[in-house]
Amino acid sequence: MNKLFSVLLVLALFVGLFSAGAEGPFCIPAPSDWVDPTIQRVTAELYPATILGTGYTDELSLDLHWPDSYAQHVDYQLLLTPSSVSATSAVYNFEGDIVLRTYDEDGAVIKEEWQDQKAIGQAVFTFGENGEIALTFTGNAASDLNNLHLQALLRPVPHDEDLVRNVLVPLYNMEEGTAGASLKAAQTAAELINYASLWRMYSIESSNLQTAFSIALKSMNWDNEQYERFARHKDNASYLISTIAGLNDADEEEYASVRALMEDAGVMDTITSSLQGTIDYFSVEALVTQLSTLENSF
Repeated sequence: MNKLFSVLLVLALFVGLFSAGAEGPFCIPAPSDWVDPTIQRVTAELYPATILGTGYTDELSLDLHWPDSYAQHVDYQLLLTPSSVSATSAVYNFEGDIVLRTYDEDGAVIKEEWQDQKAIGQAVFTFGENGEIALTFTGNAASDLNNLHLQALLRPVPHDEDLVRNVLVPLYNMEEGTAGASLKAAQTAAELINYASLWRMYSIESSNLQTAFSIALKSMNWDNEQYERFARHKDNASYLISTIAGLNDADEEEYASVRALMEDAGVMDTITSSLQGTIDYFSVEALVTQLSTLENSF
């Protein structure tokens, strides 16, 4: 599982999903969030779909959420398969399920009704002159989708002061050599998992995020000793995060040990609620990647 997810991360975070047009390659960002500006309650999440052995396919998964009301959503779970590409667009065939979900006042699913009808049609990615990408649908078996005009949602970069308060300072303040040091580290790791998930860090341009982290770190004005303390703590937290999220090559014994620590610290519920889907795992990996590249400036 860890190896397969690593392949997925390499594909999405470092290579990207490309459709080669006549005038050059166009990148379909995956994972990514999408929204319809005219029907703003409709949201969608796009991410790489299928992993086979040590390689990958160029299929995409699209989870689309269309609320009928406060308590009821129509969800589409679609698999997109490449069909054709031109200089300005890429066409994918899609097929998938339609699910009617009912929620309680706390937002928990209390009923699921899988529809007999399948969603079948084509998804068309259109590339604009300024780099924007639109997503539209055609298909008789998915007539509701034909009314949508989705656009990729750009995520803002956390302000450096926010990164200082919610990432750098908590890491620096982790304890060393005390009876509660391990529990404190577990709590900090859980907080960082939640933070990465809430910011959906996977969808923030990596170079912009790196710049924000560098500015935040420089603002701390740490000397060598202080930075070395921070570096030890961030490496420890990154290991805990990567292991509990299944992002590294930890074996079953290592995972069981880290999970037991998280349970003792009382943070497994936070971690579970923060890692609800593929999108959250990508976001956590994005945070771990940024932490691994941080270097002090004197």
